Amino acid sequence: MASARLLVPVAALLIGGCRSAFGGEEDPGRQQFRAAKAQWEAAGVTSYSFIVANSCFCAMVGKEVQVRVDDGVITSLTLVEDSTPVPAQYVSQYRTLDALFDLIEDALNRDAVYLEVQYDFAYGFPLQGYIDYSARTVDEEFGWAIDTFLPGT
Repeated sequence: MASARLLVPVAALLIGGCRSAFGGEEDPGRQQFRAAKAQWEAAGVTSYSFIVANSCFCAMVGKEVQVRVDDGVITSLTLVEDSTPVPAQYVSQYRTLDALFDLIEDALNRDAVYLEVQYDFAYGFPLQGYIDYSARTVDEEFGWAIDTFLPGT
């Protein structure tokens, strides 16, 4: 991976669909999600780059891809191993950091059977995670690991 490491992660385990039996309070995972999302939004970063490796039942599994985002929109996806663009048929497998928050919120709302997320300490974005929506469904799981986040690039 690239040598510029600007990540200081703080781990947070989330289990979707859990509500407190005492007074119906929001579960800690949802609280951590909201706090991290608020931290990310407060940072105001809309242009950035990062390297991500997805874990899924997909063609690009485990491949490191540099994602460049300008004004909240992905502007390039480049394979780290050879600096070539990600083939067009695989572009939909990659998300902005805002879209990762949307994915996590969807998993929380759909009561995913397993949801684990680590948030970046400095910015609050979802640094790495894994979602399994259904224990009975094969190959719908999705995970990601982000490295080398660079704001303003």
